[in-house]
Amino acid sequence: QLASLRYISLADNLFSGPIPLALTLLTDLDFGIDLSGNDLTGTILTELGRLRQIAWDLDISQNKLTGTIPTELGYLTKLERSFALADNPGISGTLPSELGELR
Repeated sequence: QLASLRYISLADNLFSGPIPLALTLLTDLDFGIDLSGNDLTGTILTELGRLRQIAWDLDISQNKLTGTIPTELGYLTKLERSFALADNPGISGTLPSELGELR
Protein backbone atom coordinates (compact mmCIF):
# COMPACT_ATOMS: atom_id res chain seq x y z
CA GLN A 1 0.00 0.00 0.00
CA LEU A 2 3.02 2.30 0.16
CA ALA A 3 3.80 2.00 -3.53
CA SER A 4 3.25 5.72 -4.20
CA LEU A 5 5.25 6.98 -1.21
CA ARG A 6 7.80 9.58 -2.35
CA TYR A 7 9.88 10.16 0.80
CA ILE A 8 10.39 8.24 4.01
CA SER A 9 12.13 9.49 7.12
CA LEU A 10 12.76 7.06 9.93
CA ALA A 11 15.55 9.16 11.39
CA ASP A 12 16.52 9.46 15.05
CA ASN A 13 14.68 6.45 16.39
CA LEU A 14 15.99 3.35 18.08
CA PHE A 15 15.64 1.06 15.08
CA SER A 16 18.16 -1.75 15.13
CA GLY A 17 19.13 -4.64 12.91
CA PRO A 18 19.86 -4.53 9.18
CA ILE A 19 18.45 -2.03 6.71
CA PRO A 20 15.08 -3.53 5.73
CA LEU A 21 15.17 -5.03 2.24
CA ALA A 22 11.52 -4.01 1.82
CA LEU A 23 12.63 -0.37 1.48
CA THR A 24 14.22 -1.24 -1.86
CA LEU A 25 10.78 -2.24 -3.17
CA LEU A 26 9.39 1.29 -2.76
CA THR A 27 9.95 2.14 -6.39
CA ASP A 28 8.23 5.55 -6.32
CA LEU A 29 10.56 6.97 -3.68
CA ASP A 30 11.82 9.80 -5.83
CA PHE A 31 12.56 12.26 -3.05
CA GLY A 32 14.56 10.05 -0.71
CA ILE A 33 15.15 7.94 2.37
CA ASP A 34 16.46 9.11 5.73
CA LEU A 35 17.53 6.35 8.11
CA SER A 36 20.07 8.43 10.02
CA GLY A 37 20.53 8.37 13.77
CA ASN A 38 19.47 4.80 14.46
CA ASP A 39 21.30 1.64 15.50
CA LEU A 40 21.17 -0.11 12.12
CA THR A 41 23.77 -2.84 11.73
CA GLY A 42 25.05 -5.07 8.98
CA THR A 43 26.20 -4.12 5.53
CA ILE A 44 24.85 -1.47 3.18
CA LEU A 45 22.38 -3.22 0.90
CA THR A 46 23.49 -3.48 -2.71
CA GLU A 47 19.77 -3.41 -3.52
CA LEU A 48 19.68 0.29 -2.58
CA GLY A 49 21.10 0.77 -6.07
CA ARG A 50 17.66 -0.20 -7.41
CA LEU A 51 16.27 3.12 -6.16
CA ARG A 52 17.56 4.97 -9.20
CA GLN A 53 14.68 7.42 -9.11
CA ILE A 54 15.80 9.06 -5.83
CA ALA A 55 16.69 12.63 -6.66
CA TRP A 56 17.15 14.37 -3.32
CA ASP A 57 18.45 12.44 -0.31
CA LEU A 58 19.83 9.08 0.79
CA ASP A 59 20.95 9.38 4.39
CA ILE A 60 22.18 6.33 6.29
CA SER A 61 24.58 8.23 8.53
CA GLN A 62 24.95 7.79 12.30
CA ASN A 63 24.34 4.06 12.43
CA LYS A 64 26.51 1.01 13.05
CA LEU A 65 26.83 -0.22 9.48
CA THR A 66 29.83 -2.31 8.46
CA GLY A 67 31.60 -3.54 5.37
CA THR A 68 32.32 -1.75 2.13
CA ILE A 69 30.31 0.74 0.10
CA PRO A 70 28.55 -1.19 -2.68
CA THR A 71 29.39 -0.18 -6.24
CA GLU A 72 25.66 -0.40 -7.02
CA LEU A 73 25.15 2.91 -5.21
CA GLY A 74 26.73 4.50 -8.27
CA TYR A 75 23.46 3.72 -10.06
CA LEU A 76 21.77 6.53 -8.11
CA THR A 77 22.62 9.01 -10.84
CA LYS A 78 19.57 11.24 -10.20
CA LEU A 79 20.70 11.93 -6.63
CA GLU A 80 21.42 15.66 -6.48
CA ARG A 81 21.48 16.82 -2.88
CA SER A 82 22.84 14.39 -0.33
CA PHE A 83 24.32 10.93 0.01
CA ALA A 84 25.34 10.65 3.66
CA LEU A 85 27.31 7.81 5.22
CA ALA A 86 29.04 9.71 8.03
CA ASP A 87 29.45 8.24 11.51
CA ASN A 88 29.39 4.59 10.52
CA PRO A 89 32.79 3.60 11.94
CA GLY A 90 32.52 0.02 10.66
CA ILE A 91 32.52 1.03 6.99
CA SER A 92 35.87 0.23 5.41
CA GLY A 93 37.61 0.02 2.08
CA THR A 94 37.85 2.52 -0.72
CA LEU A 95 35.21 4.65 -2.39
CA PRO A 96 33.93 2.83 -5.47
CA SER A 97 34.73 4.69 -8.68
CA GLU A 98 31.05 4.29 -9.64
CA LEU A 99 30.21 6.96 -7.08
CA GLY A 100 31.85 9.38 -9.49
CA GLU A 101 28.68 9.06 -11.58
CA LEU A 102 26.65 10.81 -8.88
CA ARG A 103 25.80 14.45 -9.54
